Amino acid sequence: MKTAIILFTRIPIPGRTKTRMQPFLSGNECAKLHKALLKDIITQCDKTKSDTYIYYANDGAAFSSDNRGEELRPVFSILGEDRIYQAQNGESLGDRMNNAITDVLKKGYWACIVIGSDVPGISAHDIKLAFRLLNSKDVVIGPADDGGYYLIGMKKPHPPLFEGHTYGHGNVLREVVISAQQAYLSIDFLRKLSDLDIPGDIKKFLNNKSYIAKSYSSKPGLLESHSAIYTKNFLNDIEEIRKGERVIGTISIIIPVYNEVKNVEKLMPMLQNLSGVQEIIFADGGSTDGTVELIHNKLKLKNVPKFLLASSEKGRGPQQNAGVLESTGDILFFLHCDSILPRNAAAQIYKVMRKYKVGGFGIRFDSDNILMKIIALLSNLRISMRNIIFGDQGIFIERKLFFEMGGFPEIPFMEDYQLSLNLKKAGIKIGMTKSRIITSARRYPEDAGGILKHSFWLFRLRRMYRNGNLRTSC
Repeated sequence: MKTAIILFTRIPIPGRTKTRMQPFLSGNECAKLHKALLKDIITQCDKTKSDTYIYYANDGAAFSSDNRGEELRPVFSILGEDRIYQAQNGESLGDRMNNAITDVLKKGYWACIVIGSDVPGISAHDIKLAFRLLNSKDVVIGPADDGGYYLIGMKKPHPPLFEGHTYGHGNVLREVVISAQQAYLSIDFLRKLSDLDIPGDIKKFLNNKSYIAKSYSSKPGLLESHSAIYTKNFLNDIEEIRKGERVIGTISIIIPVYNEVKNVEKLMPMLQNLSGVQEIIFADGGSTDGTVELIHNKLKLKNVPKFLLASSEKGRGPQQNAGVLESTGDILFFLHCDSILPRNAAAQIYKVMRKYKVGGFGIRFDSDNILMKIIALLSNLRISMRNIIFGDQGIFIERKLFFEMGGFPEIPFMEDYQLSLNLKKAGIKIGMTKSRIITSARRYPEDAGGILKHSFWLFRLRRMYRNGNLRTSC
């Protein structure tokens, strides 16, 4: 019975691969790390008797019959030109995996699996075991320790397993398992493995000698795989980050905007007069109301060199991440455009950052309603008592830590909550300023009943999200 492996990968080109490792690794170093991962994983694939298909991400590049060979040269040099290469097809990652599985199974294979290119611990034994498990199961999954999965296999396409999921957050595996159960599909699991997505994963990978040894050798200890050899060079730098001398440096303000021309117009004079700030970056998500034009006009003025503009797809997560990539500050300060800062905002940030790696402002709403005052009080207590902070409280964080945590999850909402949960899980304490940031109450109803109903709704959404019962997809 013929079986197939579908290897999903990006092209290892600087600036277009392993970008969540930046700036800890340079663009060239990220590309070299990706090449080391590909060398290791193709070695394991070749130890099986399965056919291997290379499905590469287009990433917006104009692949054509004329330039395809040149664009794929970085993978040809690692995997060889005689393999079957196919561009990924589909809007979301789920669509692309489902389409690839459907296409390959049509070629007459009994079963196929999809694997990513960022799991250095996967072995030929894991791949063979996946196919053996499919003798009695509909689906086999290799769980990753970040809540996702590094392998999924099946004997026929099951589109519901890939529908309605937003990838890149900690509930992906749970959502897929629920979808399989709802479709009455039987599932089995491989061992859990770690991937290499963010700087913090490097130490975890190198310290996990047990599974690396099983993957590459029967001898005890860490075998020098390509990935291990390459990442070992950065272990000392990871240790320095974790020991963490306080970073008291420049501040970059990142402001996500989408059709906020009125608020941006009010905000700019306040920001222009703010001292101690390196730069102010507006991260636009496709505004059509004149927001971008207003920012462009400010960029042309010689007396406001601080203003910059970044663009991305709509969503606070991707917008703020895009803003960070344009920034140079040692401290990243994420500000909502409907907020008003205290005059000594920079001084307050520096004071907190002498003791903490991440912090935020206490808030108060621009409303005299007693219920809004209570909500503000509870929000401030949430930081000090539960170590949870939301975006409207003005999150600021060390640049190195932000990248080590993988940035904001690029999900339609809850990106700030998930970042807080990630920080809490890592045992990182959040500090809070004495000065308050004034936050707009525009998202709350004006009447008492409406405020209570809206607050309960937000509480319920967060609880559903924590429990994995809320799909963060559009």
